[in-house]
Amino acid sequence: MTRPLFAVARQTAAHLALAGMVAAGLAAQSAPSPSASGTTKPLQVEDLLHWERVGDPRPSPDGSQFAYVRTWIDRVADRTRTEIWLARADGSRARPLVQGSSPRWSPDGERLAYLAEGEPRGSQLHVMWMDTRESVQVTRVDESPGNIAWSPDGSSLAFTMQVPERDGLTIDMPKPPKGAEWAPEPKVITRLSYRRDRQGYRPAGFQHLFVVSAEGGTPRQVTSGDYDHGDPDWLPDGSALVFAGLREDDADWQVGQSNLYKVDVASGAITALTELDGGEWGPKVAPDGRHVAFLRTPAERTTYEPGRLAMLDLQTGSIEPLAEGLDRRVRSHLFSPRNGRLYVEIENEGALVVGRVSRLDGEFTPWSELQGGQFGLSSVGVDASGNEVLWGVHTDAAHPRDIARFSEAKGLERLTRVNADLLEGRALGDVRELRVPSPADGLEIQCWLVTPPDFDRSKRYPLILQIHGGPHAMYGADFSAERQIHAGAGYCVLYCNPRGSTGYGQDFGNGIQNAYPGKDYDDLMGCVDRVLEEGFVDPERLFVYGGSGGGVLTCWIIGMTQRFRAAVSMFPVTNWVSFVGTTDGPYWYTNFKSLPWEDPREHWERSPLRLVGNVTTPTMMLTGELDLRTPMSQTEEYYQALKLRKVDSVMVRVPDEYHGAAGRRPTNLLRRILYVQKWFVEHDVKVDGEQAGATETTTVDPTVTGTTIPGGAPEVPPGRQTTWTGVLDEQTFAALHELRADAAPPLHGSDFDLGGTTAYLSMPEGPGPHPGVVVIHEWWGLNDHIRHWADRLAADGYAAIAVDLYRGAVATTREEAAEAMRNVDPGQARETLALAHRVLARHPSIRAKKRGVIGWCFGGGWSLQHALHTPDLDACVIYYGRLETDTAQFTDLRAPILGVFGQRDRGIPPSAVEAFEQAYQAADHQSPGLTIQMYDAEHAFANPSSARYDAASAEDAWEKVRAFFAKHLKQ
Repeated sequence: MTRPLFAVARQTAAHLALAGMVAAGLAAQSAPSPSASGTTKPLQVEDLLHWERVGDPRPSPDGSQFAYVRTWIDRVADRTRTEIWLARADGSRARPLVQGSSPRWSPDGERLAYLAEGEPRGSQLHVMWMDTRESVQVTRVDESPGNIAWSPDGSSLAFTMQVPERDGLTIDMPKPPKGAEWAPEPKVITRLSYRRDRQGYRPAGFQHLFVVSAEGGTPRQVTSGDYDHGDPDWLPDGSALVFAGLREDDADWQVGQSNLYKVDVASGAITALTELDGGEWGPKVAPDGRHVAFLRTPAERTTYEPGRLAMLDLQTGSIEPLAEGLDRRVRSHLFSPRNGRLYVEIENEGALVVGRVSRLDGEFTPWSELQGGQFGLSSVGVDASGNEVLWGVHTDAAHPRDIARFSEAKGLERLTRVNADLLEGRALGDVRELRVPSPADGLEIQCWLVTPPDFDRSKRYPLILQIHGGPHAMYGADFSAERQIHAGAGYCVLYCNPRGSTGYGQDFGNGIQNAYPGKDYDDLMGCVDRVLEEGFVDPERLFVYGGSGGGVLTCWIIGMTQRFRAAVSMFPVTNWVSFVGTTDGPYWYTNFKSLPWEDPREHWERSPLRLVGNVTTPTMMLTGELDLRTPMSQTEEYYQALKLRKVDSVMVRVPDEYHGAAGRRPTNLLRRILYVQKWFVEHDVKVDGEQAGATETTTVDPTVTGTTIPGGAPEVPPGRQTTWTGVLDEQTFAALHELRADAAPPLHGSDFDLGGTTAYLSMPEGPGPHPGVVVIHEWWGLNDHIRHWADRLAADGYAAIAVDLYRGAVATTREEAAEAMRNVDPGQARETLALAHRVLARHPSIRAKKRGVIGWCFGGGWSLQHALHTPDLDACVIYYGRLETDTAQFTDLRAPILGVFGQRDRGIPPSAVEAFEQAYQAADHQSPGLTIQMYDAEHAFANPSSARYDAASAEDAWEKVRAFFAKHLKQ
């Protein structure tokens, strides 16, 4: 999502990004202690009613204690309640202090400011004297204060608040008669952005800065004009506030623009501090009073811009970039009040990492102790000895979210265990990180797999693919209760960060710019395929769900493939054409090349509704009826289309809920989880109503019995022959899925277009899943010889795809062959090979768990390269293949290799083979091994059409290949 760079709009963007990260804050440890009875049970949905959350830790100025917010669920009122708690610096003597939130210590540590319910209504600013626990309500305002900050001398407090704008369009209505009950006044809308999810219609007004005496009184507005103002921070002398905003009349139309300003508290005079072309926000004033650290984005519009750190000198007006090579989203940045050090929290590959930015060279130095899990930085303070301490909330795959502190002397210390009692005796699933090359282009995708608590690798489990929203958001190394509940019900749960996710740099985030959904779909399918290869997930029991941006991708997925048994799309966008005019902000227009009334093609091409004619997957649509981010109309459009096509579908409308369908009433989170599970259970392969879980593994022998003619193609049993031709695009994938093993004969002898080049598919009999082998030709192109080898592999029980990497370039001489080889685009070749594996993995009667590659001559060289670039390949065969490669790459090799060579081959003489073998043995690799088989033969001795064909050697070599593949692919 494009983020408007001023305070209120930035909060809105965060809501959309986080809405799809389902219950991400509800974490669970992976190794709880058994209960007193010695028994354990999985985490249950009803446990969420007892779950507590903590956050916003604020240490006292002397470092002796800290205040923090603790949230619990009032099960009677079905509401969350927040309390401020107090504890010693080491976490001991934790006790409740007062109902409220946003605790802020006065500079002398004698008082605590906070927000709590008050008169006349809503949230009000309060101050408590810590020695007597006496509290006073400081404000009595009609709108809720926010962003409270003590003045440096402790005499006053600054805050932000909504101020009504000038009267808009008015009319002179006749005076109603006495006792009349006329219709209520209409809403008159004049602003471009006039409503906000979780708030409803925005009050007609703007955010302004106020100052009020800490002892109470009338707040004084210090900014003016019809503009939004946010992110206030005091100068150390208390004379002024620095803030972010855009004080221009057409600010609503300047998406991504904002500046920094300074307002004199006494006079209200406002001075512009920056006027850059782009956005500046998040100003933090250094203790020296001269420097301001802030975030900025350039004027160039991209879908995702992580924001760059910069430093403003208030005396000279100069701006210097900081941490220029960081290329990660900065979540927070704070100065140490003791020595002015700048601390920064960033997103990095599923983790929240904290480090220092040097004031000398501007470089970011992360703390290795905080690289694992997620540490959300809240404040910087000192301990009793005066040592610097960072305070925040920490979680990882083994722990819930709890208050933690970090110091260089003591490292990371967890100070609370608010859910330890709830997790006592709970058996939770393990979490494992995976790195998967995308089938689209080999880009590495990070994902995590949660396995059930009683996981048994010898069994087969159903799999849930969970997709985050945003789309510019990030799953990570925390552990959500929602995923643990699904794992406890017997599912493996896979969650991924496809391209477009944050935490991997700007290029990765912009990998879906003007192409969403797009290759992120391939990324997700590649992660699913990777898990299927492990053998313990049942390919017939795949499920998918996600919310917001994850709901978009869920609808896209079921329009592209029928491999999932059921899907749940929560609060999605299904039609970008109608969405941009009905969502709560106009900023989505900037995510497309053209406005929809100028050229609607891109909006429609990227709309899941366009693909609804392909959908056969049973689908649930679930959305909050108050949703203004992805309005209910988006769900209704898609649901009605499904029903018109008689697709098994249901629409769940959650009353009184905004985006996320679970924010206003805690019980709606339980309902959301239970509806997902119910839908999946009803559409599982097991008996209706039976809980999901593992099934026993069964083995099918796919071997075809028949006569193999030496030097020729195998005889094809009657009834096996079928032909299919076409372009292997996404629609054709859907067509392939329709050719299920129980409804049609296996594909065999089929030429087709594979991503712009010719390929040949030969299939064995039997329901599968069959191991898969990709066959790479030599320099004569995809001829009968290569098809013959694919057929022999099929006859031996393998699904075989022969691919033409040279794209029709047929050579008759070595010179022509060398020229053809030079003309192969390496990236394109790897993409073609990856696409071939996708066919093997996705077809219902294949879905290969094991993958191999075999190649001849120049194709043998490509099979070696493929093994070097495909970490999860299971076997590689090189027939008299080219051996030129960077031997340093052997350290990354994982696949076992069989090399078949002729002793009288002049192109690849025994000396070259020996040098290759020595280089392999010298490398520090983890491959299962290298086997070299030499024959008393010349080059191309295994090609029946070659003058150098040697039948005896060819057949013996084939037996070696059969044994090699059987060992590594049929395990």
